[in-house]
Amino acid sequence: MTLSELEDVHLLMTLSGEMDLTVDDVASLCEIETNYQCTSGLRSKSKFIPHGSQYTAIDLFMEKTLHEFFKLQDNYTLNHHYKDNLSRLERLALSNLKQDPSIIIREADKGGNIVVMNRANYVAEIREQLKDENCYKKVKTNPLKEISLNILEHLCVWKEEGLIEDSEYKYLNVSYPMSPFLYTLPKIHKDRANPPGRPIVSSIGSVTEHMSEFVDGFIKPLVVNLPSYVRDTTDILNKLQDFKWEDGMILATLDVVGLYTCIEMDKGIQALEHFLGSRSASLRHHSKMLIQMSQLILKNNYFLFEDEWFHQIRGTAMGSRFAPSYANLFMGWYEREHAWSRRAGEWMDLVVFWARFIDDILIIWRGTSDDLKKYLHYLNINDFNVKLTMNQSTSSIEYLDVTLTVVGDKINSTLFRKATATNSILRADSFHPGSVIGGIPYGEMVRTRRNCSRDEDYTHELNQLKLRLSKRGYAKKDLARASEKVSKIDRATTLLSKKRELVRHKLSFVTAYCVQKEKIRQALSRNWTLLKGVPGLSMILDDRPAITFKKCPTIRDKVSTNYIRPIKKPTTDWLSTQPKGFYTCGSCVICSHGINKTKTFSFNGSKLFHINDFINCNSVGIIYVIICSCDRVYIGSTKRPLKTRMQEHRRAIMNRDTRSPLYVHMEKEHGANLGFKFHGIQKVPQHVRGGNWELRIRQTEARWIIRCRSMTHGLNIDSELHYFLA
Repeated sequence: MTLSELEDVHLLMTLSGEMDLTVDDVASLCEIETNYQCTSGLRSKSKFIPHGSQYTAIDLFMEKTLHEFFKLQDNYTLNHHYKDNLSRLERLALSNLKQDPSIIIREADKGGNIVVMNRANYVAEIREQLKDENCYKKVKTNPLKEISLNILEHLCVWKEEGLIEDSEYKYLNVSYPMSPFLYTLPKIHKDRANPPGRPIVSSIGSVTEHMSEFVDGFIKPLVVNLPSYVRDTTDILNKLQDFKWEDGMILATLDVVGLYTCIEMDKGIQALEHFLGSRSASLRHHSKMLIQMSQLILKNNYFLFEDEWFHQIRGTAMGSRFAPSYANLFMGWYEREHAWSRRAGEWMDLVVFWARFIDDILIIWRGTSDDLKKYLHYLNINDFNVKLTMNQSTSSIEYLDVTLTVVGDKINSTLFRKATATNSILRADSFHPGSVIGGIPYGEMVRTRRNCSRDEDYTHELNQLKLRLSKRGYAKKDLARASEKVSKIDRATTLLSKKRELVRHKLSFVTAYCVQKEKIRQALSRNWTLLKGVPGLSMILDDRPAITFKKCPTIRDKVSTNYIRPIKKPTTDWLSTQPKGFYTCGSCVICSHGINKTKTFSFNGSKLFHINDFINCNSVGIIYVIICSCDRVYIGSTKRPLKTRMQEHRRAIMNRDTRSPLYVHMEKEHGANLGFKFHGIQKVPQHVRGGNWELRIRQTEARWIIRCRSMTHGLNIDSELHYFLA
């Protein structure tokens, strides 16, 4: 019985006046396990596209709106008077940097800097980490197939037991997994010349990604209840706001060395079992499933590096969705069983404050420095494989992004910036929505006001901030306006934990931010009444169309690539160098319809397109174009050999197949089979990390349909945009 069914039974019993029962009581009476309480709400994205006569208004809206969008694109191409914020030479330089095989460009671990490194040094540093046999093991083959089958078996059992719903089963079953891969973020705050790397395993699209998200949804709320939990800087400042400092106290920060890779699986699972055990007894079966899921995630930490497979045999992969919550609960278990246990003895009487943000701990100690060092020694002698480093001071210490300073009986705070921090504030002339650019000075000033407890510190940091903002192109009048606005806010207000209020529209048009944003809004508005007139749609539509702009790529996004392939030795054999373009073989029947195209092509005087791959009739994963004798075109795709798909088109025309848009066009417009010509236009290779190859082909096909206008000026019936809903 589902949650909705239980609620229906509960409602009927309550309305009948027979019993005053809760939903739990109803579940008990129905003699079922109350697993409904554990519904995650996760489900695959809907791929529904409205078609059919009952949606003619929707079809008309799409047709008219697309027509206006095409006109906008044509006008932009013909009258391109918009100023680019990068010159042609700058764009060329960025492209050359990205393609340079001798360097690696990464975002720094902290501070938002862009770091350019020698590739050889970057690879050597990662290889050195992978030599740790206690943490990593090299494997010979790709294990994803076996992992997928193992996970599928578990999912079937959990579904049969009613622990997951059908929608969750489908979501957790990743049909086309991608291989996780390892990269590092350089810690330039520790060493500028030879920065150590923070290992990250990118698990996006991996076989365990959705399962990790599922588990995190249930264990994350448990983290908030940990006694030492610190949410963010605002939280720690609130905790310290009323603290009374006494003479002889010591400020100390503890840092866990390699937290994510140090967690032994048995200890991590013990922590999960303990904290999941604090939930209702009726959830014991669900908790057992979460433990099994966690074990599957932890045991299957496989990843690629330079086309070689490795297995992380200890710890959790930083990059996994549930890793922060898992590490937090592990540290909570360590604190309970060791740091604060009876074995700590009288030392615990000297710890007057303990707070932790994942692996960064702040303590206030009432005792001598020697005793504090002895306590640190005790903390490091444990069965949890936890090692801590410490900094201590009687006057001032850095924690998160603040400097804490003792003044009298209070602990004051001010903004802390690492020595390696640079001016990484978004430039005022960057191509982002005005609301984003305009909100940066105010947001940065509010953060400064919050972090600085004394007015004199705030004034100093505010002046430094204004200088950094000015160097990034922000006008003095805008800075003055933002400063005046912040001056009217009491600091206590900035420390309030406010839930961000989002304006949620019923339906939003999502697109990339562009110079024609207002014209796009106008085009949608002109045709909006077509949708408002559809029965039922008025309930889910706003009076005016809402537009949501996706994040624009920055220079960092353009030049930084996390996945790197091993450098292959250049080939000098001229036979291995394949020219760009489409070339017929000249020996098969289907190639009599083919057109040799070298590098470029166009349709009936249209825009010039480029072929950037070598394609022939035996190529696979191809986007192709079929051209009628009247010059109208049809865009298609295939993951099989191109000639196989062309033979199917030829057979459909000869057999008068009315399902073929090519035959229907020839019969209707020409009254006879006048033949056709074709050529390939793009090759879509399989991704080295796997994934849904056919989906990538279909998405590329849809882009070409739009680019070539083959739906409005050609023979394509559908743009197949639903492939972007996957």
